[in-house]
Amino acid sequence: MDVLEAFPQLGRFPLAVPILEGGATVEFAIRGDDGVYADVGSYDLALEDEVGLSEVVVGTETLVDNGPSDNRLDIVLVGDGYTAEELDQWRLDASELSEGLLAAEPFSSYAAGINVHRVDAVSNESGASFDCSGDPDECGIRDTAFGSIFAVELVNILLGTDYDARSVLQEHQWEVARAVSHVPWDLVVVVVNTDRRSGMVVHYATVSATDELVSVGIHEYLHLQGLLGDACIRSDALGLPVNVSEDPVDVPWAACVGFEDVGAWEGAYNCDDLYRPAESCTMRGTSIKGFCPVCTERLVTTQFRFMDIVDSVELVAGAGGLEAHVEGPFEVEAVVDDRGDSRGPAGQRRAAGTGRRALPLGERGLREGKARQAGYGAATLKETPC
Repeated sequence: MDVLEAFPQLGRFPLAVPILEGGATVEFAIRGDDGVYADVGSYDLALEDEVGLSEVVVGTETLVDNGPSDNRLDIVLVGDGYTAEELDQWRLDASELSEGLLAAEPFSSYAAGINVHRVDAVSNESGASFDCSGDPDECGIRDTAFGSIFAVELVNILLGTDYDARSVLQEHQWEVARAVSHVPWDLVVVVVNTDRRSGMVVHYATVSATDELVSVGIHEYLHLQGLLGDACIRSDALGLPVNVSEDPVDVPWAACVGFEDVGAWEGAYNCDDLYRPAESCTMRGTSIKGFCPVCTERLVTTQFRFMDIVDSVELVAGAGGLEAHVEGPFEVEAVVDDRGDSRGPAGQRRAAGTGRRALPLGERGLREGKARQAGYGAATLKETPC
């Protein structure tokens, strides 16, 4: 079965690419199973290609505002399968997920760098667009804003297979992009109005509005931001996630081995011949509270793909020479020396000036120090060897 032939709309989705100042074109290449990249086309940046705004959106609200979106990680929550009469429930679900996500470590320690927005989208019918978990006679297509379907269930029906059918994704990926473009966005979580436990990540994270909304939602969001794995997906082209290894000796997290219980634990989720970093971690199961040091470090470093550690640095003349005035979401100290050079440990932000001060919060990982959280109090950032 050719999925794209059956559902061509799945092949239309947004792709975020970094744009360099002065750049004229973006060239695309895909790595094959042999590891060789093949050119697949280019895009002229001079062309105007607005995503446009979705007509199903009836409102938006910024649930967490921690500063300018040009230097924050902007997370957007949008619902599918909520009718106009169910929007009050959607707002409650979005608030629950937002609060739960930012209360979990390491997000709570880095919440000052995160904004959360809610987008209210109206569906004509309630529930998932395709879901046969209830009465078989009611198995069919529902008219929802983004067409969230239990795709594997549909495959099972068409092919007579019996695969795990909990995976859910949006048939209309592009329409999600148009909807969330009403607000600034980096990463998107779609909440499907169904009581059937489900979750999946393709271009967006998806979770169903069950009593496990927060725990499963955090788990799925981790797939999206950290590209962390919990399943056996073997592909020479894609490789394994950073928290899964085929070799128990040469693991990607070697620098963390010996810290707490980090090592090479047999069984990377559903595969006995793969290895995971720790015995217990939320990425192993949504009932487990807390992330292992490897996944924690991954989440911290990937947050800084979307933002810098400071908003601005201004050098001003002081009594003893130049002084660096740093503004940003975190309380940091700039590393400077009397020569005013910018050498230092990899990943640290530095400002030229006189004197020497430590930078406790590193862009590449967790450093000892304090982070000032706007509206969340202060949290100590524990150092790890990762």
